Amino acid sequence: MPLHQKQTIKKKEFHCLIADGTGFGYSDTFKLLWMKGKEIRQVKSHIKTEVLVGVIKNKAVVVGVNTGTAYSDECKLLSPMLKALNFRVRYFLGDAYYGKVEILRKVKGLNMCAVVPVRDTVHTRVRHSIRLWAKENYERKRKVYRRNRFRVEQVIGIVKNRFGDRDRVRDFHTASLYVLARFALYNLLLLYKLLLLCLNLLRVYQRFFWFSLKP
Repeated sequence: MPLHQKQTIKKKEFHCLIADGTGFGYSDTFKLLWMKGKEIRQVKSHIKTEVLVGVIKNKAVVVGVNTGTAYSDECKLLSPMLKALNFRVRYFLGDAYYGKVEILRKVKGLNMCAVVPVRDTVHTRVRHSIRLWAKENYERKRKVYRRNRFRVEQVIGIVKNRFGDRDRVRDFHTASLYVLARFALYNLLLLYKLLLLCLNLLRVYQRFFWFSLKP
């Protein structure tokens, strides 16, 4: 990417990034230990999918998607996406699962404010300084969390409703490509709607300009 394009991207700022995990099924099956390993049963395979949604000017855009095998760790899928960010973001939002030290450290290193409901119970006291930092952020920025946290679930819901949540393929890598394609189509549809909106606004402006020139 040319240098001037990188500089342009960095000047833009997302209001927040929101992370969440979900799953997409495919036709393969795998054996799962059940009842503490005493029984084995076959279950449908699924693609563990980590979705990173950015909010800019009140629009939810898919910033990144990463896939893994069934029951992959969501934080491990999220880490490379955070590492690849090259634009500014004010807030990072996620549920309590993302209150892990390694994730919060990456978020802080990117100069984002982590708004994560860190678990603080009798058995899991918050002692680490970076988790205390996230806990204080959540208490101060609770409204930011409530107003935006639903957006990532909304995007996932739209993608599944429009493009389905299961593929008739048996290969993991092929199924992963289908998952990535779904979220790419979501962004393309969003771009298409924005272009239509711009065209409509342009037509309104042209009509106004034409009437203003009439004697």
